Amino acid sequence: MTNLPPSPLPCPIMIYDGDCRFCCVAVERWRNATGAAITYVPYQELKEQIAGLSDKDFRKAVHYVDAHGHVHLAAEAVFQAMANCGRKRWLLGLYKHVPPFAFAAEFSYRLIAANRSLLSSILAFWRGKDLRPPTYVISTAIYIRLMGLVYLIAFASLWTQIDGLIGDHGILPASDFLTAANDCCAQQVPPTSSVWNFPTLAWLSPHDGYLNALCASGIITSVLLMTGILPILALVILWILYLSLLVVGQDFLSFQWDILLLEAGFVSIFLAPVAFRSKFLRDRHPPRVAVWLVWWLVFRLMFESGAVKLSWSNW
Repeated sequence: MTNLPPSPLPCPIMIYDGDCRFCCVAVERWRNATGAAITYVPYQELKEQIAGLSDKDFRKAVHYVDAHGHVHLAAEAVFQAMANCGRKRWLLGLYKHVPPFAFAAEFSYRLIAANRSLLSSILAFWRGKDLRPPTYVISTAIYIRLMGLVYLIAFASLWTQIDGLIGDHGILPASDFLTAANDCCAQQVPPTSSVWNFPTLAWLSPHDGYLNALCASGIITSVLLMTGILPILALVILWILYLSLLVVGQDFLSFQWDILLLEAGFVSIFLAPVAFRSKFLRDRHPPRVAVWLVWWLVFRLMFESGAVKLSWSNW
């Protein structure tokens, strides 16, 4: 921290190098996270110089001027700004009270600052001219509606076959399966809950009319999801309905794509906007954790699909 005579400010200021693309990208991310809590100003646009600091100092590192007029620079400036906005204050605590952490933070900052030109070139190639952080609003809106379409196809195709597959006079009646499952759980030592081990709404009624009602409910809810009405509630209902049918579907719903639909549908619940109706391009940014869950699902799907092909090639 630079020792300057404190002069209260209406709002903390983060001063950065406006000619550095890497700095501009970082500032756009911070601005998106902090909102109006911090004012971001390129040192090239400073209306008056800060005593004791030159343009050379500003080119070396970002400077954070807190509400009391104290100036912090480099890694400390980042941690002070985060703490001021109530984000990860423990990092500032580590910086102040754990010297090895402070040394590592400042060393990492200097290392990155010394290679800003290279990093700026990489960012320019990777990101183009748009410095704004990705929001995934458009992709999430499309993804949610496509999930509704997939659910619609799944329930519609199953509805045309359900009586012949697991109906009262089907190949593998759901009522017989649930009776056997209940007997199996009762014979365990100690007895276990059949409802817990076989979670399905078919326990209420495993007969034709109720099974058809589950499919019809799935189709109606899928249409609601595609139109953006109650997206989170619709996704929860669709997941419960499909899980209920998958449990009693036995051999007919035991394929990889059935499990994949359940996994993708469950992850979609965390992506959906919290609103009565999705506004498509005006929805909120999905939680970062939800985006990572989708990426993790896609990675597992690609990796496991490749692993299966490689394992079969050895036979």
